[in-house]
Amino acid sequence: ACAPDGATSLTAAFAGALPEFRGRTGAAVISDFYDREGLERALLHLRSRNLHPYAIHVVDPWEVSPSAAGRISFHDAETGEREVLTVDAALLERYGRAMERHLGRVERFCLKSEVGYARLLTTTSLERAVVELLRSGGLIRAKGK
Repeated sequence: ACAPDGATSLTAAFAGALPEFRGRTGAAVISDFYDREGLERALLHLRSRNLHPYAIHVVDPWEVSPSAAGRISFHDAETGEREVLTVDAALLERYGRAMERHLGRVERFCLKSEVGYARLLTTTSLERAVVELLRSGGLIRAKGK
């Protein structure tokens, strides 16, 4: 099993760990892309290694449409930070706008940088989604076709 351990740094995860590839090689990055250093450097690092990155943006439906109210304690599993907030309609509205900006920023960067992009809800089977993405990209075919 995998346990959270500190803030996300995709750049640090990729730096030095990848050899230079020859030919057409893809690299799927499955993440929520809450990287304080920015996902841009990390994905462009993959390109510098002759990889074609494909971003699979994992999002929990509750993150997109939270239904909470009252005084709630939030815990960041990666950093250990805790914060108690009073959740009301105004806070939910501000949060919704911030989430839309985050989702849009990731998708726009990928499109602009020619990085493959797909958003995947946590309620969807990862295996099924990846197979479908590979099929739609022409990388695999169904048996008998």
